Amino acid sequence: MNEKNGFATPIRDSKIEAVLGRLHAVADTQEEEAELAARPRNLKNTQWGPDFLKDKMIPIHREQGSFLYLLARSIRAKTIVEFGTSHGLSTIYLAAAIRDNRTEGQVIGTEFVAEKMAQARRNLEETGLTRFAKIREGDARETLKELPDGIDMCLMDGFPPFSLEVFKLIAPRLRKGAIVVVDGTETLRKPQADFLAYLSDPANGFRYTELSFGDGTGLAVKDL
Repeated sequence: MNEKNGFATPIRDSKIEAVLGRLHAVADTQEEEAELAARPRNLKNTQWGPDFLKDKMIPIHREQGSFLYLLARSIRAKTIVEFGTSHGLSTIYLAAAIRDNRTEGQVIGTEFVAEKMAQARRNLEETGLTRFAKIREGDARETLKELPDGIDMCLMDGFPPFSLEVFKLIAPRLRKGAIVVVDGTETLRKPQADFLAYLSDPANGFRYTELSFGDGTGLAVKDL
């Protein structure tokens, strides 16, 4: 469907798509205002540090959301971990997939900024997906220390300089064949270079590639 006439996703749920459409529109406005598309995202610059980002959504793009939903459906994901919940836009796509997989699973998210976490919870309530997602408040390097075994899927979309440290908490809990999706492999390559190098090294047990949509999308499968 043309975005000017409405917002359609593979989820095919008008209530959920209305919330997603609204959130994507807000994100578009923020991106235009900050001229994000026109300059690299260098998080070592104070302009791109935590203070600048604290009220910004910086979410996945529409096509990435549909991609996440379909991936989670295709592997019948039951447990998904998300680093970087923000306002819960990506969480909605993932929680909808778990719901539609007809499992009692859950997205385990984490968000450092209390205001963002509160907004994410409100957005999940509006979609009716609250029981399919649990957001932990605080630093992901602490909140994700305890995770269940057998995680089916992971989305890495949090503060890039912390990505490798956070992922090393998640990786041992991923089941063989689990999917890892990484946002910002083009625009945020430098601040997460060590993490991308880790995924690319076969010795660490993953098969990895990159896809040219969104801000660059990494895709890995746990092989060992």
